[in-house]
Amino acid sequence: MIKVILQQDVPKIGKRGELKNVKDGFARNFLFPQSLAVFATPAMEKMVREQVVAHEKREQKFIADLQTAATQLSQVGVKVFAKVGENGKLYGSITTAQVADALLDQAKIEVLKESIVIESAIKTVGDYVVKVEFGHGITGSIKVTVEGETIVKDETHKKAKKTKSKTKTEETTDAK
Repeated sequence: MIKVILQQDVPKIGKRGELKNVKDGFARNFLFPQSLAVFATPAMEKMVREQVVAHEKREQKFIADLQTAATQLSQVGVKVFAKVGENGKLYGSITTAQVADALLDQAKIEVLKESIVIESAIKTVGDYVVKVEFGHGITGSIKVTVEGETIVKDETHKKAKKTKSKTKTEETTDAK
């Protein structure tokens, strides 16, 4: 058995950067030729341990930054405008892309639309809480206020169409 340091993830053996004991033939005939592992010297073992410690520190800092972002995001509220019918229902529903765009425009926070989770479809005007998943089990929430843009039916436009159609029928009767 010899000690090797894995350079890449190897199924059923271990993950990249791990120190493993493997059989001599497996290392010489498979791992070394395919650059999946290198022979573990005492200096290499020390370097791997230092890399693991540095990686853990970076990971902890990254998770702390995500938690900070989640708490800051929970204090943010955005308004989304959508077309509304007479009974207060939206034409369509609010999408994650609309929430992401509103966050970028109003709060200057960029969030991927894939990380926004709308649990039930938003189809009416009102206030809603939308979750944002950051990964590593960290979630935040945003208060989304949906306001409606009422569509005014243009009566003069309909009258203009009717008058045009009347003039066409009058022209045909006049021509006879």
